[in-house]
This record gives sequence, structure tokens and C-alpha cells, in this order.
Amino acid sequence: MKILDENTLYKKFIRFEYEKKYFNLTYNNISIWEYSRMLIYIELQTRIKNLTPSLPTFNLLEKKQECEEIKAKYLNINDLKKTDIILMGNPRRILQKDNKYYDINTDFIPDILDNYKCLTIEDPFWALFPNFSISHNIPAATKNIIYLDPLEKEYFAKLYSEDFNNDRKQIHNIFSKILKDIEIEFGFNLNNVIELCENKILYFIFAMPTYLKFLRKTQPKLVMLFYHPHHSEYLMTMAAKMLNIPVIEIQHGIIGEFEPIWHKYYDQNFKPKYLADYIFGYSPTFINTNDMVLKNKIQYVGYPFLEKKVKEYKSLIFNKPKYNILIISQANLSDKLSKFTSKLASLLRNYPHYHIYYKLHPYELDKYFDNLKASNITVIRDLKKDIYYYQSICDIQIGVYSTAIYEGSRFNTSTIIIKNLMGWQESYKILKEMPGIYVVDKPEDALKVILSNPIKTPIKNLLWGEYSKNKYKKYVTQIIEAHWNTLT
Repeated sequence: MKILDENTLYKKFIRFEYEKKYFNLTYNNISIWEYSRMLIYIELQTRIKNLTPSLPTFNLLEKKQECEEIKAKYLNINDLKKTDIILMGNPRRILQKDNKYYDINTDFIPDILDNYKCLTIEDPFWALFPNFSISHNIPAATKNIIYLDPLEKEYFAKLYSEDFNNDRKQIHNIFSKILKDIEIEFGFNLNNVIELCENKILYFIFAMPTYLKFLRKTQPKLVMLFYHPHHSEYLMTMAAKMLNIPVIEIQHGIIGEFEPIWHKYYDQNFKPKYLADYIFGYSPTFINTNDMVLKNKIQYVGYPFLEKKVKEYKSLIFNKPKYNILIISQANLSDKLSKFTSKLASLLRNYPHYHIYYKLHPYELDKYFDNLKASNITVIRDLKKDIYYYQSICDIQIGVYSTAIYEGSRFNTSTIIIKNLMGWQESYKILKEMPGIYVVDKPEDALKVILSNPIKTPIKNLLWGEYSKNKYKKYVTQIIEAHWNTLT
């Protein structure tokens, strides 16, 4: 079978799903395909590109992190009060200098929108990745927050009970037909993702009544959530749309030519149930509007947290005792990147003034790599310092297509892009006009670049949009007023 490149796979996939009319498939008023397409597309990429498997698995751990500080903020519908804006963030928080954990995607918003009352809701970490036992990073900096642990625990307790037997059987039959079509079209048996897809749709059926009660009780004027391919974001968006509440997606990661598939559709007139109404993006550089149905609903607002860290770490940039190398891992490329790093560390063992920091992706924190056990490698597997700290103390960074590569330019960090790994072309396309950009095939090539000692020099911000508190607030107010004034 001919191996598909990214462009061919992408174009073939969005046309295939359109021609098969998968978007018409529903069960219990739940769109079967809109969420599942992302899981199936990721699995196809993984198989075709021989990537590290990155889809979550279900591990029903009995022991999950609990403490009084977390339990005191558990979701209780009866205790909810009316609010203006619901924020949906992410539990992968980062410890800051005040010894509190920040959600870098949403915690700045209440300060910007100081004339609105905001309420944050947060999934437990183990709901995103069940192999983790941690629930939340505490103490959280967020002042007004509710944790969704009770809802997730009830769901996990019922997941394989008789309560879901009939639903599971019918959903299974739908997915079995889809995956037979996919095997014929793409040549891969994806039966391994059936259970994951089933469980996600079952969650929608189980949790939708609670989400609707939550929104009816809080009566928000707006929902703001950051993009993450997790069932709660889809569910919140769908519930808000059912109640005619506008939704803004806060950009997380690059929207490239081919992904996230979440935003890409063959039919440009299609109106997805699980897609937000608006996007707040970093800058036009980081959103390729190709095949996006929301291409005319984007406001560019910059990245407030990044700009804050640039100012905070300014003194670290030119004050380091060693020549430091930062390698940015990615969950689906971790096997290949760890091998690359191991070889590079071996090549550098006779150069004691060079040191490698290997920054795990937050979703890899439970993984251990035997090939990274070397004296000149420090594996960063905690959330006690954000990646911007390491970009500040490192002279050069190595990666493929992580958003962090672009963020590194704000810290004057030279960049090595590894060729022939998924996504590298798009990174190079964006960065090629910037100073200090190198492309390599193998560790030996990276060594030559490193030994030439590229130094940090001020890099003009040509990538990231300008952040303005007043502009951000203006956009939010315009969306709220335009929506609700239309209804009155």
C-alpha cells in the first residue's frame, strides 16, 4: 500500500467523511462523528507515520487524588449562583513564583474582564489521561473555581455497568460500520479505537443533563474555553449552543494547514455542533484558515501570558554559566525524539560545558526513558517551572512542530528543526525568515550547529500578535452585546 503524506491523508480524509455523510450520524441527539473523527484521524496519522501512540486509554484507577482543598470546590449544582462568564481551562497548571499553580490559558482573563464576574470549571487531570492519579495542581491561583471530579467519578463508576449496556451495543454497531469503511479506504484496521470512541459518546449521553443544569443555574452571557480535544470541551460547547449562549475558543497550539482536524471541513457551509462561535487567536501567522468554517469569526488578541513571562525572565536571558540545549518533546514523537536526544548526548559527552534539558510534554509526565539516563541530560518531568524559564536559560532549542518552538523566539533562542518528522515543514515555513533557524537530519548535524555556538541575540517579534487589555475587553464586550441585544 502506498504511504500517504500529510497533505494526501488530510485531503482524502475530509472528502471521505463528507461523501460518506458521517456527520448525519446521531444517537440520542449526539453527533457520533463530530467528536470521533478527531480520535480516528489521530490514529490514522499514528499508523501511517509510525508515531508514538498518543490516544488516552481507560484505566479505572480506584485511588485518585483527594484532599479537603479539592473536595471543598467540587461541583454542586444546588450551590451555583448566577455569573457572567464561564471559563473552561485545563488542569495542567504551572507553578509560578507566588507558589500557586496557574492555568496559562484562562487565569489572566478575570483580570482583563474585571467588569464581569467569571467562574472557572476544571476537569480532574485523570479524566484527560486516566493513567495519572493526580486530580488538580494545588493551590490553584484561580479565585473562583469549581472542580468536575464528582461528575467524572460517577461516570467512571457506571462506565461498564448494565446501565450503559443497550447504549454501548447500539453505538458499537455504528462504529463497527464506520471502521469497516475506513479499513477499505485507508488500509488500516482501527478496532483499537472503538472502545475509546464508545466511551466518549457514552459520556456525552451521561453528562449532558448536568451540563445543561449547570448553565441554566449560572445563566452566563458567554462561555470561553481553550482548545483541547477532550470530551468536556465538546460537551460544554454543545450545551451552550443548545441554550443559545455564545462560545469563544481561546487558541491553544497552532492551527496549521492540516490540523487540528477539529477545525477543518470539506463542506464550508457545515455548522458543527461542537465548534465554538468565535476564536481568539495569537496572530494570523499561527492560524491557517484553509478549510476552516470559522475563518471569518477570528479575533487576534496576542498571548497575554507569554508576554508576561518575556518581561519576567528578561534578566535570565543573558546570564548563564553553561551552554544549555533545550529539547522539546511531543507525545506522538517521544520515541523518535528520545532516541535523537540520546545520540546527541553521547556525541556531546566530551564537551562538559554543554548540557541538555529534555522537556517532557505534560501528557508524558508518567513516562520514563531509559535512553535518557545520562549525566549531561536533565529530564524535566514536573510542572514547577514553565517552559519559558528553560527557553530563557537555554541558548538553543531543538524540536519539530510544538507551539513552544515559536514561543522560544520571544526569548531570543536559536532553533534546530528536525527534518523528516511529522509537522516539520510547517514549522520551517513559519520560521525560515527568522534569524537563528537551522534544519537538520540527524544528531551529528545538530552537533555541528551546537558547536558553532549560536548566541542569543535580540529577535524582533515578527510572529506573535500584540496584546492589549483594552482590545481584548472590547472584543469580548462586543460579542456579548451583539448576541444578547439581538435576542431582546
